[in-house]
Amino acid sequence: MKKWISLSIIILLSVFAVYFIYFKTTTFSEVFPSMYEHEIKRIEINELIRSNNGSKREERRTIMKDQSKINQFLKETSEMELKKKDAFGKDIPTKTTYFHIDFVETRRDFYFFMEGNYLYHGDYYSIIHENLLQRFIEEEALDWGIVEIEY
Repeated sequence: MKKWISLSIIILLSVFAVYFIYFKTTTFSEVFPSMYEHEIKRIEINELIRSNNGSKREERRTIMKDQSKINQFLKETSEMELKKKDAFGKDIPTKTTYFHIDFVETRRDFYFFMEGNYLYHGDYYSIIHENLLQRFIEEEALDWGIVEIEY
């Protein structure tokens, strides 16, 4: 009987370990809670677009200061599912998007960046299902400016 109990405990622990290693996901708002806890003054977004061989081709920038647009950004991206990873994918990305968040009441701004369906801010995350950050950037009427590229 003790043998069955021990075996059952080992199997149960193994199932939990597999779940936490392979299947556990989180959300954008859980990874970046300070964005949802503090008022944001502005969000600066820079997109660096590369050719297929990885050489820099174009860079553009927009700055969101309108509070209703910032709130819409937070609302639309909060439930985006993420999974913690060890590193980014191996493909050379054709677009890297940098996000710089400035808060109103604190100097603790922070940055994170996105390459394809991966995010990085101290840890690597893959985006599960739909990339709501990219959808927001593509669907919103953001005022983009071209950044001059120096070679």
